[in-house]
Amino acid sequence: MSESLTIAVATGAHPRRSRHSRRERLFFSGISIAFTVVIFVGFAPTYYLRTLYDRPALSPLVHLHGVIFSAWILLFLVQTNLVAVKRTDLHRLLGVAGGVFAALMLPVGYFVAINAARRTAANPGELKFLIVPMGALIVFPTLVIAAFLLRRRVDFHKRLMVIATIELMNAAVDR
Repeated sequence: MSESLTIAVATGAHPRRSRHSRRERLFFSGISIAFTVVIFVGFAPTYYLRTLYDRPALSPLVHLHGVIFSAWILLFLVQTNLVAVKRTDLHRLLGVAGGVFAALMLPVGYFVAINAARRTAANPGELKFLIVPMGALIVFPTLVIAAFLLRRRVDFHKRLMVIATIELMNAAVDR
């Protein structure tokens, strides 16, 4: 038996596990970076860099929405990278902040969607698109709650958090 296999058997470690874990950490770190870039590029003209595009002023509600949703994406980026550098102690601590942001996103997202629908009420055909944000207000918290309940099942938890965050990407991708 090879020395590394002997050590792996003696310690109970799987010899390929570290390579698989490294690939997973790279994948989740990479996807969090990709999400951050997509959000920034999608919302640069209408939010982050809107003054460069000569856009009208935004309501305080839309600013609150932008701050909370941006904070979620940045927290997702930080969280995946904390796991990648094996700082799960901080990851768990910041998970509480994630729960707070997720809870705040629901009423703010709801009111932003309703206000957007009111602005397009002159064109009733546009109201059918209200189903997208309203659907997200059901799917996102369901996935986040499931991820919280399954936080000890790391394989489930991280995948549920990615899918929950993907649910928020529609608006950025649409832009």
